[in-house]
Amino acid sequence: LNTMEKVTEWLRSILESHVIPDPWVAQEHRSVMELRMQQMEKLLPGLKEIFTGVRVEMAGSVKCDTKVCESDEFDINVVFKLPFDDSQIALNFDQSSPGYASAEVSEDVVNAFKDKYDIFAENDGVFHISGGKLNKLLNLAVMMELNRLNSNCGSGNGGLKQHIDFDC
Repeated sequence: LNTMEKVTEWLRSILESHVIPDPWVAQEHRSVMELRMQQMEKLLPGLKEIFTGVRVEMAGSVKCDTKVCESDEFDINVVFKLPFDDSQIALNFDQSSPGYASAEVSEDVVNAFKDKYDIFAENDGVFHISGGKLNKLLNLAVMMELNRLNSNCGSGNGGLKQHIDFDC
């Protein structure tokens, strides 16, 4: 072996022994998270109507099998359907931050849904779906209800020994 091949082999051995998680541990973490995601999909609709039909999807390094070391956090996306047609939303991209946009809606949409869904905000006469309000709803659901799944009082312990702290 030449010097580069020896260095490559040495680095690979370091990765395998100190960074790449044991496949059994990685699968165990994935299966626990998948169970918790199923529990979230069942629990969220009962907490707030906005979560009716919610889907919880794994994201990030665990989903892509690129997680290094043992899994100590998991990324998920909570996908829900807004109570009105998507055609009633206009995305307004922030020129100062190209990756950001606001989801603007008409005052008619706000008036039709504001009593049932507290998800709107107004800024300078422009109505939009409030990321802050949606985050607050999800945070409330996560902090008050989903963490109960870790205890015997929770609706979904299922005999799991793993303790998962949910956070937003």
